[in-house]
Parts: sequence; C-alpha cells; structure tokens
Amino acid sequence: MNDDTPKFCPHCGQPLAPGAKFCTSCGYQLKTATDAADTPDAANDTQSAPQDQPQPAPESTGARAKRFSGNVFAWWLATIKHPAQPDLQTPVLFGYLALVLEALFPTLIVAVLAHKATNAANQAANLAINLNGIIWRLCLTIFVVVLLALFIYVGIGFGIRRINDPATTFSSYLIRFTSLTNLVIGFGLLGLLISFFLHVDFNGGYGEVGILILLLGLTSLVTTVGYLYSLVADVAQPRLDAFYLLLIGEIALAIGLAIYGGLVGGLIGQALSNTFAQIGDSFSAGW
Repeated sequence: MNDDTPKFCPHCGQPLAPGAKFCTSCGYQLKTATDAADTPDAANDTQSAPQDQPQPAPESTGARAKRFSGNVFAWWLATIKHPAQPDLQTPVLFGYLALVLEALFPTLIVAVLAHKATNAANQAANLAINLNGIIWRLCLTIFVVVLLALFIYVGIGFGIRRINDPATTFSSYLIRFTSLTNLVIGFGLLGLLISFFLHVDFNGGYGEVGILILLLGLTSLVTTVGYLYSLVADVAQPRLDAFYLLLIGEIALAIGLAIYGGLVGGLIGQALSNTFAQIGDSFSAGW
C-alpha cells in the first residue's frame, strides 16, 4: 500500500512521520486517500448524507497564511538539517519563495547600511539631506540583479542536469537546488541583524563589516557548491561521468554569468552612475 501521508501537518506545519494518522505536535487527525478507499460505504454515505448538513467554517486568510508560513519554515529547517536529502514532493512555490528570500536579505542589508551612511554623513556635515528615494531605487535594482542571477544558476543547472538525467523536471530541480542553498537565507538573516547594530561614523574600526564580507563569501560558496552538487546527486542512470558533468556545468555557469554581467553592466551601469552623481549633487547643494 502506498504511503500517501502528507509530509507536513496541514494544521500546524510540523513534519509528519510516514504513515502517521495524526500530528504528534498539535493532535490534528489526518485522513488520507487510502483511508477513504478502505471505507466501502464511503461513496454511499456521501450520497445519502443530508444536504442540509452543516459545513465546516472556511479557513480565514490569517489562518491560511499562518499554516503556509509554518509549512515553509518546517521545510526550510528540514533542508538546513539535511540539505542533501531533499523532499521532491515539496510544493514548487516553496522553491520560488526561497530564491526571493535569498535575494531579499542582501538587498535589505544594503538598504540599512545606506541609510546609516547617509545619516552619518548628514551629522558629520551638519546637513539634512533625504536620500530615501535614491536608496530604495538602488536597492530595487540590486534585488532584481541578484534574483535574476539566481535564476541563471537554476536555469543552467536544470539544463545540464537534463543532459545527464532526462527524467528531471524543472520543479524537482528547483526544490533540489533551493534545498542545497537554503543555508544562504540563514546567512542573510544573520547579516541583516549585524547591519542593524553596525555603527557608521567614518572613523574606522568596522569589525562588523569584516563579518558581513565573510558572510558574503560563504553565500557565494554555498550557492556554487549547491549548484554543482545538484548536477550529479541521486542520478540513477547517469549518461556522463560525474567529473565531465561538473566540468561542463562549471564552464556553462562561468559563460552564463559573464554574459549576464556584461548585460547588467551595460544596462544599469549608467543608471548607477547617475544615482551616485545625484547623491553627490545633493550633498553639494546642502553645503
């Protein structure tokens, strides 16, 4: 008999053991398709049930949001504990959300540091320049650039994996990739907390900046290692030797990122130059 027990409790979001009939965390009773099939009079009972039988109250938006966030957190925590053992039945929406969070936290770090630097410069020069609009446009640009770079990782990785394993689907690869790189979200959250406590006064002694740089390096390392591992992990009948597949994957990624970097430099380089020029003009006009 197939085990059709859901992976996470639909009520509280906690992981469920295979074959569980109820959630050990909140006590929610589970009813699987197998249970329904084992009841011979299930269809007759449904047909003979009174039409005016009261229906359960619809789940509120807040309850759905809480259940969804609980499921996402449980999945994220499971991938932190065992990144090389992904649950490929995970909803693909979780994978897209993970990519958004991986791009969002670095953007928020830049926003916090930019506001702190602006305030420090205003205090040093006794000015009151408001650069909120410029900072948020800059951060939006950074978010889009980082998110598209992550999709390049996923797109190239999926293509290379398909060469070796034609049965791979995009959704399964996305879940596999984000399961391996979800640690990046933890680094981003830690970096954001550090940025809130970082004191910017242009007098040196920024030990926290060194930690942020270290986290950035770890983020790049985890993303690249996760990408490479996702190409060769759990392939039942590989078409290529793992060494050559990794070599092809590394070359393809380098070419893809180089092309993307050239496009980004050409498209937004001038925009960033104009943004920094506006910042300089704002401070010049404030003197």
